[in-house]
Formats: sequence, C-alpha cells, structure tokens
Amino acid sequence: MSRWFRVSQLKLAVMVPFLGFVLLLAVSVATIEYQKFLRESNRISLEIETAVENSFHASVTTEAAALRAIAETVANDSGLKTAFRQRDRHHILDMTSNLFEGLRKTTNLTHFYFIDPARRSILRVHQPDRSGDVISRHTLLAAESHRTSAEGIELGPLGTLTLRVVVPWFDGDELLG
Repeated sequence: MSRWFRVSQLKLAVMVPFLGFVLLLAVSVATIEYQKFLRESNRISLEIETAVENSFHASVTTEAAALRAIAETVANDSGLKTAFRQRDRHHILDMTSNLFEGLRKTTNLTHFYFIDPARRSILRVHQPDRSGDVISRHTLLAAESHRTSAEGIELGPLGTLTLRVVVPWFDGDELLG
C-alpha cells in the first residue's frame, strides 16, 4: 500500500468521527436553542394573553359601571316610577325613547328593558312592539335573587355576545321591577 493511501485512510478515520461529532454538536445546540425559543415564545404568549384578559375584564367592568349608572338614573325618575306602576307603556316609551336613541348613538347601547317583578317584559324600548314574554336570563335571575345589580356577558338568541346589566328597581322596600 502506498503511503498516500495510508494517509488518506488515517484522515478518513479521523475526519468521519470528527464530522459526526461536529454534526451532533450542531444538532444539540440547535435543539437547545429551539427549546429556549419555545419557552420564550410561550412566556410571551402567556404575557399577551394575560394582558388581553385583564384589558377585557377592565373594559367590561367600566362598561357595566356606566350602564349601571344609566339604569340607576332612570330608576330615580319619579314620573317614570308612576308610569311604570300604572303599566303605561306609551308614557314610559315617550319618557325614555330619546334617551335610548342618544345612548344608542353615543355608547352603542342596543337593549333597554322594563321588566315587572314576575320577569315579564313590560316594554322593550329598543323594540316597543314586543312585550309580555317572561325573561329568564342569568343576569336577571342573579339580580332577582341577590336584590342588587348584576352584570354578565350572555349569548343572545341570535348568537351574539351581549353585556347585560340588570338593576332591580325599588320604591323603598317594594320591588317595582
């Protein structure tokens, strides 16, 4: 055998394991870096998810507080209380339709109900022709059982998510609706 052949065999015997080691090292480093990337991506995703969730809850809380303030203001109107006690739908509508239209334009308010203690719809200001049906939504039931305002996001009959705020309407200790 020639000397060149023996040197080539020796180079091959050294180079193949060395190249295998370098390849194994490169794959190991790439795997470690990929794992670090995944952990960092998951951490960032969790931070974003938490921030979005906190922002969503803050927004819902703020919107619910505004709706509650509107409902409580309406409930303090003595003329409206009188009209509601008399179940005078036309007078209630006259007293609230401009308010509702203004709120619809400025706050995107979509629903405005007057409901009696039996949970029967006396007037939907947003749909005055619909009334008399019994409403059993979660927020209404919660407000009824706790005798205080309740809010929540509910799925409407058309599949839309709606923030609802229900404020019990009292005259002294008497529940009006």
